[in-house]
Amino acid sequence: MIEALKHLLEGTRGKAVAAVLALLVVGGVVAVVVSRAGALPDDAAFRYDDRVVTAKQLDDRVEVLGALYGVQRPDDDSKSDDFNRDAAKSMVVSLVLAAEAADRDIEISDKEAQTELDKLIDQQLTGGRDAFVQFLGDSGISERDVLDEIRAQLATSRLVEEVTAEVPAATEAEARATYDEFRDEMVTPEGRRLVNIVVESKSDADRVARLATSSGELAPLATTWSLDGSTRDSGGDLGLITRDQLEKAYGDAAYAATKDAIFGPVKTSYGWNVGQVTEIVAARPVSFDDVKAEIIERLTAEDKLEVWRDFMADVLADAEVEYADAYLPEDPDGPPADVTPSAPVSTPGAPAPSSPAPSSPVE
Repeated sequence: MIEALKHLLEGTRGKAVAAVLALLVVGGVVAVVVSRAGALPDDAAFRYDDRVVTAKQLDDRVEVLGALYGVQRPDDDSKSDDFNRDAAKSMVVSLVLAAEAADRDIEISDKEAQTELDKLIDQQLTGGRDAFVQFLGDSGISERDVLDEIRAQLATSRLVEEVTAEVPAATEAEARATYDEFRDEMVTPEGRRLVNIVVESKSDADRVARLATSSGELAPLATTWSLDGSTRDSGGDLGLITRDQLEKAYGDAAYAATKDAIFGPVKTSYGWNVGQVTEIVAARPVSFDDVKAEIIERLTAEDKLEVWRDFMADVLADAEVEYADAYLPEDPDGPPADVTPSAPVSTPGAPAPSSPAPSSPVE
């Protein structure tokens, strides 16, 4: 119930189609009016109001999503048709949201978007601005593409805040009822404070393990050896971590080790890891006071999400959209296959499956 914050560098790694649909929908219900009046140009994917979006423009959008979030066209040609339809539907939703934000005078300036990008690069991207420039060169997208995506996410977040501003917070009585209903599950799992060093090769990891075992301390080696820029200067400290926050192989090793023991090398998606358990916090029941604030927050979020869904249903019901036959979704008036509440902007260049950046084994 009480979880440590996860690293934002995890990136978006869901199924490609689900990621496309979830990106900007923010829990909404897609319910567009499909208009068949008037012929579309041969190269069109869809028309929204007076704007025609071509197949090339939709492909460019998918390319940006691929660079930023790991969204990729399926290798299986039999799935490409569904992917195109889902991608078109997702872009329609993003345009509807952008139009509604503009109607409400919600604007994100270039300065705001640039400030957010600079913050994300500094805080989340190992290698800083140089790594970001390299990422742009490797991915074939521009900084303007990234800034436009950040601007769209920030505008959508503000739209959600405005639409749900009048939703009252859940009451303590409602929180207590929820706590009583799930009392048996209200347990803080065992946590372990871990120090971790990630290196590129097993031979380097073996050497780090020998040095740490000899001295009894792993932390002093982090500055010299670790590739994880987010923890290197803090002695490789990952904080208090529960087992379900760790990649399986690493979690198995960390939770099999005794206190102060050096464990590894363990291969993860980020490289070869050597760890040390510096503290063990036993599992314990959670009192109502421990989780009251969190339960109230979650119940309030659910109420806000319900209001947002109703709002989206009303707004999208008025949207006039005409899809080309090859891009017409199977259920153009139905909800997306997978939607999530609004999330913080992810770091451009966060490790995708094809190019993981050095980081910790925290998932």
